[in-house]
Amino acid sequence: MNTPDHRPVLVGVDGSPSADRALAWAADDAERRGRPLLVVHALEVPPYDLPLQALPGFAGSLREAATRTLAEAERAVRARTPKVEVSTALVEEHTVRALCDQAADALEVVVGHRGRGGFAGMMLGSASLRTAERSPAPVVVVRGPEGEHDVADGAEPGRHGEVVVGLALDGDAAPLEFAFAEAAARGAPVRTVHVSVPPRLAVDAMRQTADDERLRWAMLEAHAPLRKRFPDVRVDETVVWDDPVTALVEASRTAGLVVVGRRHRPGPTWRGLGSVGHGVLHHAACPVAIVPARA
Repeated sequence: MNTPDHRPVLVGVDGSPSADRALAWAADDAERRGRPLLVVHALEVPPYDLPLQALPGFAGSLREAATRTLAEAERAVRARTPKVEVSTALVEEHTVRALCDQAADALEVVVGHRGRGGFAGMMLGSASLRTAERSPAPVVVVRGPEGEHDVADGAEPGRHGEVVVGLALDGDAAPLEFAFAEAAARGAPVRTVHVSVPPRLAVDAMRQTADDERLRWAMLEAHAPLRKRFPDVRVDETVVWDDPVTALVEASRTAGLVVVGRRHRPGPTWRGLGSVGHGVLHHAACPVAIVPARA
């Protein structure tokens, strides 16, 4: 007997335009998936971290601003997706730790690619990148041209294009499962992309056609169980002989979401995002989901 899955979509907000786009994407995805939405703001400077020379009432003003940010986010979500059950949480903790702790019970974590205040310095390489590296749940980094979307005006943050997933044939199935579930929720196709290093020698290039066919069959076999679980999702297989980052970034130009796996390695200090995940997060033209392998 399957236990109902009520894990929420979790989104981090700080009132910045980037966080507003993440909030819009998260609200829409919660509606598509039939999930509740948990809106989290991290109070980066809790009272016990305040400098001794801080002005009287400074801690209170920080809390008031944080509470106001959450209230505005909740109002925006209720206006945009009134059927979504929304709750908020103010966490007195540093951003990455706050999100990763909350992520343990979440379906996914959604963040903007840069921010301010509670999510200070959210350029890639900072809080969003570290969250993608460490979160136990998939992390969606909402990218896109600045000023393109606004949670308050009902614009769609991310096109309803295909869901592209980078497929490592020797990798974990978690990224594929995430891609199929997301595609099913939005009524979009899945495009699996397997990237191989292009041949350097002419004799190797002659074998490329045969290798294409062999790899396509391997890709079909890899996602066969998911085609049975999601029979309405159309699947296209693409073999690309190129640099993996280049191939996935190019695919992102017409995609609604790009999904990349994050490998698991033992040890508390391992950061397994890898060069492909880093590159796609920095350069993709659409939201990117980083999906951790199963432990």
